[in-house]
Formats: sequence, structure tokens, C-alpha cells
Amino acid sequence: MPRQQRGLMSVLSLEQAFVRVLMLTGDFQKVKVRDVVDVAGVGIGTFYDYFPNLQVLAASAMRARRDALIRTLRQTMVRHADASLSTLIDAMLDDCVEMALQQPKEWAALMMIERQVEDLRGFQAFHVGIQQTWVDALESHGPALPLPQIKTMSAMVHAITYGWCTQEILVFRGDRTRQASRQELGSAVHGYLKAMWGQPQPE
Repeated sequence: MPRQQRGLMSVLSLEQAFVRVLMLTGDFQKVKVRDVVDVAGVGIGTFYDYFPNLQVLAASAMRARRDALIRTLRQTMVRHADASLSTLIDAMLDDCVEMALQQPKEWAALMMIERQVEDLRGFQAFHVGIQQTWVDALESHGPALPLPQIKTMSAMVHAITYGWCTQEILVFRGDRTRQASRQELGSAVHGYLKAMWGQPQPE
């Protein structure tokens, strides 16, 4: 196996192991490097080959999940390149709800510690990345509007979507069906966009 591939697998194993140990302890301060490497099935030297401390590993685990969401949304945009705007938005909202509710306990554990391990730059990078994804979706499929207006609308769509998924993870905690969650989110996003465009969304 190539060295680079082994390195990626080691990082992935450590990130996944960290999340599992965090869920078991329920407290970032109780997570130990030894416990993480035991769960990951690697040596402690491997840990320090890639991460100087647990805080950096925790931030990496969070970025990995966020990046996975952005990649998923981008892939959905490619698959729906010829679809209507409404269809594309629905598909992207499906992705957001699916990723949030597929592993809600893991997301919740990371969300509870994000301010302990993530800096402002990390927060900004994620939110800017998601917003730019929505900008590209609205620009490519929606009515022609000035870019500043598209950016504002995209920021609001992201705020609605991210806020709703956070509520599902931290507040509702699986008490609602995915269908019910997705329906409420779709109503809010489509309603907002329709109001901003002042006309039905283009087909």
C-alpha cells in the first residue's frame, strides 16, 4: 500500500476513533490519547506522526465531516446540472438532512466541543465554503441577479439549513422522522427564495 494512502487511512482511523471515545466519555477533557489509539488500532507513535495533540485531532475530525458535506453537495450539483432550480434545491436539502440525521449522536458530540477546539478561521472556512456552494447553485439555476444579492440569499439559505439541522441534532435528537424534518426545512427555504424573487421559482 502506498505510503500516502496508509497515512490517509491512519488519519481517518484516528478521527473516527476520537469521535467514538468522545461519545463514550461525554467530555473532551476525559479523552486520552491512549484510549484513542487503542480504538483506532494504531501505535501511539502514529498518533504523534499526524497530530501534536488531541485538540488538533478534534478539529481535524470536525473539518472532515464538514468537508464531506460540502463534497456531497457539490456532487449533487453535478448530478443535477440539467435539473430545475427547485429540483436542485430539494436534492441539496435532502443531503443536508440525511447527513445530519444519519449520525446525529456523532454530530452532537462534536458540536458540543467545537468552540473548545476550533478557531475563528476554521469556522469561517466552513461557513464560507457552504455559502459558496449555495451561491453557485443559485447562480447557475436561478434568475439573473446581482452577485451581492445572490450572496445574501445564499447566506440566508445556509443559515436556515444549518440552523435547522443543528436543532434536529441537539434539540429534537431523533424524535422526528426524516420526512417530517425535510418537509419543514423545504417549506422554509423555498418560501424564503420565492419571497426574495417575488415570483415562483423557475422550472
